[in-house]
Amino acid sequence: MADTAGHTRAAFERVRTIRSRMHEFADPSILHGGVFRWPLMRRPDVESMLDGVQRDPVEPRHWRWLYSELHRGAIAGAPVPSPAEIEARAARHRACGLMPVAIANIRYGTPCQAFADELSRFVRAGGSLPTPAPGSLEDKAAFFAAPLCKQEYHILRLLPERHDGLQMRYVVPSDLVIDNTGLTPREFEIDFDDGTGYRNVKLDEPVDVMYPSAGHRCIRVRLAGAGRHATGCRLTIAKQSAPIPDETWSLYSPITFQGVTATGYAYVFYGSGNTTLTNPLLMAEGFPGGYSINTLWNIFNEQNLAQDLLAQGYDLVLIGFDDGMTYVEANAGVVMAAVQYAINMTSSDTELVVGGASMGGLVARYALAYMETNNIPHQTSYYVSYDTPHLGASVPVGVQGFIQIVWLYTQDPSVEAPAALLNSNAAQEMLIYWVNGTTYTDITTGVSPLRANLSNNLSANGNFPKRPTLLGVSNGATDGSLNGTPASDYVLSAEGGIVASLALYVMTSPGLTATVYDDEGNKTTFPNAVCQLKLEFPGGGGTFVTVCGEGQQTPEYESAPGGTDTFFSTLGYELDNGGYPSTINYDSACFVPTISALSLSSLDVYSNDDLIGSVGDATSDLTAWIGSNNDKHVTITAQTAAWLLQQLPSKGSLRATTAPPTTRRVEQFG
Repeated sequence: MADTAGHTRAAFERVRTIRSRMHEFADPSILHGGVFRWPLMRRPDVESMLDGVQRDPVEPRHWRWLYSELHRGAIAGAPVPSPAEIEARAARHRACGLMPVAIANIRYGTPCQAFADELSRFVRAGGSLPTPAPGSLEDKAAFFAAPLCKQEYHILRLLPERHDGLQMRYVVPSDLVIDNTGLTPREFEIDFDDGTGYRNVKLDEPVDVMYPSAGHRCIRVRLAGAGRHATGCRLTIAKQSAPIPDETWSLYSPITFQGVTATGYAYVFYGSGNTTLTNPLLMAEGFPGGYSINTLWNIFNEQNLAQDLLAQGYDLVLIGFDDGMTYVEANAGVVMAAVQYAINMTSSDTELVVGGASMGGLVARYALAYMETNNIPHQTSYYVSYDTPHLGASVPVGVQGFIQIVWLYTQDPSVEAPAALLNSNAAQEMLIYWVNGTTYTDITTGVSPLRANLSNNLSANGNFPKRPTLLGVSNGATDGSLNGTPASDYVLSAEGGIVASLALYVMTSPGLTATVYDDEGNKTTFPNAVCQLKLEFPGGGGTFVTVCGEGQQTPEYESAPGGTDTFFSTLGYELDNGGYPSTINYDSACFVPTISALSLSSLDVYSNDDLIGSVGDATSDLTAWIGSNNDKHVTITAQTAAWLLQQLPSKGSLRATTAPPTTRRVEQFG
C-alpha cells in the first residue's frame, strides 16, 4: 500500500483525537446521556432513525450499524454495552427459540454549529483541542428498534436477513432495551405487521405471532402511551424449506487447538427405511459457518441431491460450526465428535461417508487424517470434498485492499464485519494471498503465517486420510477455460460522497499501473496495482494504492478456471447503498481454482501456467474427481450430483415411519 497524501494524515488523526478526547473533557452536565456523536461517514438510509420518527423501514443490519456508531461515542460508564455484547445477548435469546427485538432509546450530544466550527479549525490547523462547555453540544435523542435475527455470510457477502417459518415467538428482552435516559420503559406497543395492529408487549414476555404468508414485514414499535414510532425493521419471513430433522446434535470437540475447543451442531435426517441412525453420511458446512437449517438444506439439496441421498438409504448429517472463523484444526474436532457419535450410535462395522462443502471439506479432511495419525477409528469408507480449497482460495486482492484500508482508516462499522472475516484465523489459513496491516499506513500483501501452519499440520497428519476412497468435485473447468473476467482490467469503479468523498478503481490481477498525483503535483506510479482508493474527509484524506504480490508479477487469479463468486457486484451493491454510485464491468471472480479443488498438488497455485492451464495429466491427491464449467462456488450441478450418486453405493429402499425428533448432547470422547 502507498499513501501519497501523508501530509494530510495528521489532520485525520486529529479527527480521531476528537473522538477519544471528548470523552476526557465531557461531563454529565455537558454530554447528556454520556454519548458524543460526530460521524465522519453517514448513510442516508439510516440517518432518519435519528430524527425521532423513522419514516422509511430499514433492515436489522442498519440497526446494528447505527448502534455501533452511537457506541463509538460512549464515554466510560455510559450504560451502552458494546455491539459484541448486544450480539451475544441476542444469540442467547435465539438459542431459546425466540426472536429478540432490540430497542435503543439513547440520548446523545452532537456539536452545535459554533463548536463544530471550532472542531473543524482544530482538524485543519491543529493546536489545542477545543474544550466543550455548557451550550457547546446539542442534546438529541434516538429511538430505534429491530428484531435481531441471526446474520449469515457467504464468504464476504451478507445473505438476506430472514426468519424461516411463518410462526414466530417474539420477545423484548430487558437486556436488549438500551436506555440511557433514566426512564427505561417496562412496556411497549408493537405492530408485528400480522394484520392485528398494535398490541401491548411487556418486557421478557414472549409474544406468539402467526403470519398468513411469506413476504416482507415492517415491525413498528412505540413507547406505550407516547405515540413515538420507530419502523425499525423490514424483516423477510420465509417458509421453512428444510424438513424437520429427526435428530439435532450438539457437538463438543474432543481436542483443543491453540487454546480453542470448538463446538457445533448437526441436523440429522433419516434415510429411507431407517428409524434410527443407520447409514450416516456427514457433510460439514463452509466458511464462515453458522448457517441456519434452511440455508444448509438448500446448499446440499440443490438438484435434489440431499433427497436423492435419503432415498438411497443414507442418513444425512449436516454439520455446522458455532465459530466457523476459528482455526480449521480446531473445528476439525467438531467433525471428530460427529464421527465418533455416529459410530457409537450404529454398529462396529458401519461404514461412514464424511466430507464437506468448501471449507467444510478441508475441516473434514483434517479430522479424518488426525484420527488416523492418532489411531482413533473413524470407520469412513468415502471422503467427499465439494469445491474445497485444498491448495488455497483467492479473494481478489483489490477487494481485500479496499476493505482493509477503509476499516483501518475510518473504523466505520459498515466494513467491520467483512474486515473481521478476512482477518479471521480460518480465512488466513485458506487465502492464497492475504492483505493485512495493523494500521492503514502499513498494509501489505503476502501469505499469512497461519496458512503455512495449516499446511505443516496437514503434512504432520499424513496430508489426507489413507483409509477412505477420496472423492472431489470442482466447480471449475478442467480444460483451462477461463471464467470470463479478464486479467489486468478495470472491473469496478465508484465515486461520490455524503460527508466523505470517495474515488475507487479496482483492477484484476496481475494489475495495472496506477498513476497518483499529490497536492503539489508530484507523480508516483505503482506497477501491478489492483486497488486505487482516494478518501477525503473534513480536514483530511489520502490516496491509497494496493499492489499485487509486493510488486511482483502475480498469476491471473480472478480469471482462472474455478468456482466463482460475485465479489465485485457485492462490493458495488454495498457502495451503492452507502451513497457511492458504482460501475461494475464484471461481477465475478475465481474463488477456488480448479487445481485447488482437485488437490492437484503437483501444480503450483503461485504459477500462472499451472493456474490457468488444462489439468492435463496432473496428479491429484484424490481417488476420483470431476470438474464443472466455472460455476458459482459450491453450486451442485446435474452432472456433479449424478456423479456423486454413482460413486456412492445405495444403502436402502423405501422410507419407513420415523421416530419422534430427538436432541442429544454429544460429549467429548477420548
